[in-house]
Amino acid sequence: MTLDKILKEHAASIQKRMTSKVFPKVGDGDLTFPQEMRDRRAAELQASIDALSIRREETIARFDQEIAALKKELEALKTIAIPAVAAVAKTVKKRQKK
Repeated sequence: MTLDKILKEHAASIQKRMTSKVFPKVGDGDLTFPQEMRDRRAAELQASIDALSIRREETIARFDQEIAALKKELEALKTIAIPAVAAVAKTVKKRQKK
């Protein structure tokens, strides 16, 4: 290949690039694509919000159950009759006398 032929090909390539459009033709599908992306992202965000809301409700329910169980245990402890200290002291003294 001669230098003249290479230069002609190069000049033709440059000329072709200069006359070609930088951006291809924009169609209706290209114009609606960003809206589709926003709609898809909005749906993903809503799904995440719904999932987190469900997890929050389940967690709150678990905590409520734990609190109820602890309150029940506390009430049970309060209702157990503990012998009076004086009665225990008398019993101990009687046993020591024997």
